[in-house]
Amino acid sequence: MRKPFAILAGVMILLVMVAPPAHASEQPPLEAKQLPSAVALDTLETRRIADDCATVRPRLPELARAAAKEGTTSVACIKPTEPGTPRARKADPTLLFEPFPLWCTDVPGSWVYTLETREMICAVRDLTLDVINVNTGAIIGQIYFDEYAFEYTSSTIPTFAYQIMIDMYGGWGSIGGTLAQGTATCTGACTVNSSDFLPQAVTTTNQVEGEAFFRSTATTRGSVGTATATWSYYFVNPSWVAPSTPVTVTPPVTRCDHNLPGNNTVAGCIIRDIPPAMIYSVSSAYEELAWHILAAQDSGLPGSHPSYGLSHPAPLNRLVNAAQQTSNYNRSCPSSYPRPAGLSCDEYPFQSSQQGAATGGGGPGRTFGGCQVPLPAGTGPSGYSACMIDNTQNSEGGSALGSFYIDQRIFNADPFYVWITP
Repeated sequence: MRKPFAILAGVMILLVMVAPPAHASEQPPLEAKQLPSAVALDTLETRRIADDCATVRPRLPELARAAAKEGTTSVACIKPTEPGTPRARKADPTLLFEPFPLWCTDVPGSWVYTLETREMICAVRDLTLDVINVNTGAIIGQIYFDEYAFEYTSSTIPTFAYQIMIDMYGGWGSIGGTLAQGTATCTGACTVNSSDFLPQAVTTTNQVEGEAFFRSTATTRGSVGTATATWSYYFVNPSWVAPSTPVTVTPPVTRCDHNLPGNNTVAGCIIRDIPPAMIYSVSSAYEELAWHILAAQDSGLPGSHPSYGLSHPAPLNRLVNAAQQTSNYNRSCPSSYPRPAGLSCDEYPFQSSQQGAATGGGGPGRTFGGCQVPLPAGTGPSGYSACMIDNTQNSEGGSALGSFYIDQRIFNADPFYVWITP
């Protein structure tokens, strides 16, 4: 099988841009990389919790008077677990409902996702509940726990779910009899189908869990709606003057629609702010296509994820206008270019992206050794590339991209990446 580039032996991590030479035999090694298991959602602020204990302590005199009337002696508050707190992290959690993705623990404190889908997002954070004597201000007990939050959707149905779990891994002092419970809400184009988080004992042998299901109201043909789901939970104990201040956990926005470009016959939901990745492999049926994309990204063109380590990481944005797509292709692959037998002209960035040859700002074209295209070499984030590759790979790789747009419910202008794996 003909390859447009010579693949040299050895492994080399390219952290800087390398200009492609003029001949295939001089092509620098290009490294295809495995997908990371999890990526932090950097378009939103990292999840934080205010130190609720800092607001409770100034109220201790007031709380002491209330406690005296009720015959109680303490109050509880929640704060981030302090660095260096002794802990013996428990085995990977297994939710009673939907299995918790283990990659969610890769980036504690942030909402994380996998580049392969926009259908789930999750987060883990380490929190401490302090039990404070209202008369002396002394901490008389603590509960150390991990909070697991997990929202999952379906791109083919207008219903989504959100789970919360509290997993106590340690504690001491006056904490016996503590219960946790919560309530789920949804704002925007949604309704709460069910919310299940009844009072449950907080112990090191008991995982406290809640699950809620929501349904989008954007289900009529042509509709698009956004929804924000929230779990709010708190702790109670007979010895406390009042329940703890509720902890709210709100994932990024969910978008549901019945208006998907290219296939508006099925309603579905995704996490709106997740930019997914179209994945091609250099060892798959699209190897020539994959190597062209990798060479184009390595030369500086957009589309590579920041984690890939190339010089100009930036997403592509979908373009659905058919006339503009045609203009993009005609500029990058004009009919005047000879098509060798069995080959066809492949363009990058894709004609179905806003960064295409005509709609992407009008930068110059470039090509690479062995591509059989009458263009010079080039580098930088502006412009486009073209290469003659196997016709079947080109056609089927384009079909795979179209399916990706549908499966991930990618609207016009939605960002996405292209990741080339080994």
